[in-house]
Order: sequence, then C-alpha cells, then structure tokens
Amino acid sequence: MIKQLVSVCLALSAVVTFSSCEHHRGSGHIVTENHSITEFTRLSVGGQFDVEYTQAPAGNLEISGDDNLMKYVEISNDGGELSIKMRKGGWFDIHKNFTIKVSSAQLEEMNLAGSGHMRFMNDFKGDHRLKTAIAGAGSISGKIDVPEFDAEIAGAGTYNIAGQTRKASISVMGSGDFNGYDLLTEDTQANIAGSGNVHVTASRTLRADIAGSGDVRYKGSPEVSSSIGGSGSVRKG
Repeated sequence: MIKQLVSVCLALSAVVTFSSCEHHRGSGHIVTENHSITEFTRLSVGGQFDVEYTQAPAGNLEISGDDNLMKYVEISNDGGELSIKMRKGGWFDIHKNFTIKVSSAQLEEMNLAGSGHMRFMNDFKGDHRLKTAIAGAGSISGKIDVPEFDAEIAGAGTYNIAGQTRKASISVMGSGDFNGYDLLTEDTQANIAGSGNVHVTASRTLRADIAGSGDVRYKGSPEVSSSIGGSGSVRKG
C-alpha cells in the first residue's frame, strides 16, 4: 500500500515540476458543493484536501473550496473505494486546502497522499483491521477502537492517534512522526527507516526495528525486543 502511495505522491510532485503544466490559481471565493455517495470501506485522497470523516451512514459528501477550481476535483466511488483527487496535468495554486466532509458506516482503509489532513470527527469503532497510510507531509488524527491498526508514513507525515487496539503495526520511512501515547495497545511492532519518531503505549510486547537515527519511545511495561542499525534508540518515555 505504501509503495502505491509513494507513486501517487511522486506523481503529484511531478505535476508541479514540469513547466508545461497549466497553472490554475484559486480565486479566493470559497463555495460549497454537495455530492450524493453510496457506502464505501476504503478512502483514498491525493492533493490539498482536509478531510473530516464521521462514522455514520453514507449519503452525502460536502466539499468547500475555490469556486474556479471545483471543476478540477475528481470524485469517484467504485468497488467500495471513495477516491478524491485533483485532475492530472495542472498546477493548482489554491487559496486554502479544500475541505471535505464525508461519512461511512465502516472503514477498512484510509490513504492520504500530499499535504492534506484527515481527521476522525467521532470515536471510530470497528471489528476489523484498520489500515492507514500517509505519503508526503499530511496528517491523520483521531480516536479509534479496533482489534488491529496499521499506520504507515513515507515522508514527513504525522499521526496523532488515541483510543485502543490489541495489535498495532507502525512503519515510518523518512522523517515522519507517530504520536500514539494515547493509543493503548497490547502488542506493537514499530519499524523506522530514517529519522522518524514513534511514541507508543504497549502492555504486553514491543518489537522495534530501526535503521538510521529514528527513535522509539514507549509507555507501559511491555517485553521489549529491538534491532538497531545506526544511531537510533528505544527507551521508555
């Protein structure tokens, strides 16, 4: 999943790089549009979008942003995946990030590419594994209650997560930060490649693998095992 997100992020960067791309400047006049949607379990967002996700029956997607750039936003819901992104082939100088308000009864996967933000607006509860990923400098935040939780960062992204899960898998490639002291876990696996930081709470086991100068800080009294290549460290926070 993270490889796909990296590809998306690189593609977004390439759009800005090539001078042949059309330049679209936001008007600064913010408008709101509504779209009817059906239920989805996967949410993928690429670009400058701030997403407010609420766990509730799906039905409406609300988007706010520059009026002259609305036509370049592509929204699709196919096979249970809701995708929100900017049309390819343009360089968008927006007044501020688009704001998306959306809901679904359940969510299994959440992917963010670019500099946007995703926030759980209410306490998310599920009986399945929740997979999330950030590629770029975006952020994901909120409170969850799921049996298993995966969080991946490629770049300088940030997580601020609270709640509880039995098993957590955290992966950071780059300089990202996972702030999860308020996420109560039983077993946690933390992998860092680079200078990232992972803060977790575990009650039973913690496995940390570090390549680089990254640091893992933990709370609780888990059985700790680690493998460190570089100047990274694992210690109680």
